[in-house]
Amino acid sequence: MYILLMFLSGIAGNTILKNVDIAVKGPKKAYSKVKMVLINNRGYKKIREIEMWSSGNRRLMKFKSPKEVKGVGFLVLSDIEMYIYMPAYGKIRRIASHTKNQSFMGSDFSYNDMGNINYADDYNAKLIKEGKTYYKLKLIPKQRESQYSKVVMYVNKETFLPDSSRFFDKKGNLYKIMKNKKVKKIGAFWIPVYITMRNVKKNHTTVMSIYDIDINLDIKNSLFTKRQLKR
Repeated sequence: MYILLMFLSGIAGNTILKNVDIAVKGPKKAYSKVKMVLINNRGYKKIREIEMWSSGNRRLMKFKSPKEVKGVGFLVLSDIEMYIYMPAYGKIRRIASHTKNQSFMGSDFSYNDMGNINYADDYNAKLIKEGKTYYKLKLIPKQRESQYSKVVMYVNKETFLPDSSRFFDKKGNLYKIMKNKKVKKIGAFWIPVYITMRNVKKNHTTVMSIYDIDINLDIKNSLFTKRQLKR
């Protein structure tokens, strides 16, 4: 009976996780502005303003301020093909697979976090608890190369977005906590508009506020090129 219950919890967990992927991807095309705030262990804040375009699996981000990061561009063409442009060097650099888990522009989000998230491709999920408004999943990575040993995710039953995700390092210690603190329904989609990522080890937090969202903008695929990344 125990084995059967574990088997069924795995089926349920993976089904829920596929729905999470659909919810996280959101509309096929979207434009938004992002305010990114980096908060260190002393409460000191750095504020960055970003513009972001997305179409399917493609994403383009451009930093507008402050001066030290203005012009930096980040291009996602797939979950394995990402590029960053640093104006100070005048060159476009492809993000190597072994660096995708590193910090994105000093934030608590990694390059992978800012790219295409496909939880069902990367994790096996088990449903370990069902509450009135949420599903609690335990995610175990399929690949040994993952930076995490597991992820504990609370999935909102209404939106299928993760209300929170707790990431554990290779030793099983809590590493980072991500929370979707506010979501907004735009058209048929629930979109996170206030997200926090806290690095527990460093006591460092990144807050992303997303605004001026437009899902009706005609975004051409020609925008997602290395040439546009430098403009």
